[in-house]
Amino acid sequence: MKFRFDGAGDVLVNKPKQNIVFILREKPHAQFQRDGDDLVYKCCAPLRLALCGYRPKIPTLGDGSLEVNVSGPIHPGSTRRLPGYGMFSRILTTNGDMMVRFEVDFPSDLTAEQKAEFDRLLSE
Repeated sequence: MKFRFDGAGDVLVNKPKQNIVFILREKPHAQFQRDGDDLVYKCCAPLRLALCGYRPKIPTLGDGSLEVNVSGPIHPGSTRRLPGYGMFSRILTTNGDMMVRFEVDFPSDLTAEQKAEFDRLLSE
């Protein structure tokens, strides 16, 4: 992103006023991805919590966090919008939204007993 301020720079003898140019480069963030004024946060949940519901703490910009009620079940890739917790927009003079994208951690292996129990529970 480039900001240019024409004529706001140094004044040189027998030359027009100089310009000031600021170039901003966005660095990747450890927890969030930016989508315009919205922030995207990936929230991973174990299968049990994804099915039964839980209250994950979602980090916000700064040092805060929000506790979100997920009544379950949630689907991998589903999103929840948290209005006003995104980036500040100079144009709209409001904040964008936080988009929480849920991922589900499936177990890598199940015993025969666990498979039978899942089959019994999920076929009812």
